[in-house]
Amino acid sequence: MAARALALCAALILAGLPAPAPAETPPPQTLSQGPAQGRANSCASTAFEPIGKAAPTAYVHRKFGVRGETEVGGALLEWCQSAQNAVIYFYVADQAQTDHNRCPQNMSIAVFPGEGAHAREIVDGNVDSYLNPAVRLIEKPRTGPTAIAAQGRTIQAYALEAVVDRDGAPIRTRMVGYARGQDFIRVMTGYRDDGLCRHQTVEHFLAALKWP
Repeated sequence: MAARALALCAALILAGLPAPAPAETPPPQTLSQGPAQGRANSCASTAFEPIGKAAPTAYVHRKFGVRGETEVGGALLEWCQSAQNAVIYFYVADQAQTDHNRCPQNMSIAVFPGEGAHAREIVDGNVDSYLNPAVRLIEKPRTGPTAIAAQGRTIQAYALEAVVDRDGAPIRTRMVGYARGQDFIRVMTGYRDDGLCRHQTVEHFLAALKWP
């Protein structure tokens, strides 16, 4: 059990969790390319099937059948990631927004097939990634149960939330994890939380997302 949790924590960190800046994002080399180029670099691979050949509206993971829409509540798909035990879709706010550079917003959804029984263990295991000395904490990580209203049902989930200092900006990150059948579902958000930045894209993403 412990070995599985540690392995999954490593996978989550590699997928963009805090080390050293806790806000889930695609690999750093993609950040200046924009969502369209990021999708072209990552989603157009043999692991994903595009829905709509000329201008895909979604990508479906061929092995696990996990679908990632190119637009969810105004958030744009920027990166697709396929791993041996996970499928991850990364989203960002539209770069055309006037406050995009000062007020970043990042979102993602991931599915870990076969790991649903360990949902709470996996979320709790990621607390340690915020306790890395390289991470400057503003609010210590806290975990606890949460309920999500989605598509006419209530999802009982477990959440991890913290606020970190990234280049002088307070970034609030939240991980929500739960079991859906045999699978572990994880949704992450990160945004600048200083009272001046709005995070409407995050809110719209969470409301529009077709939670598995």
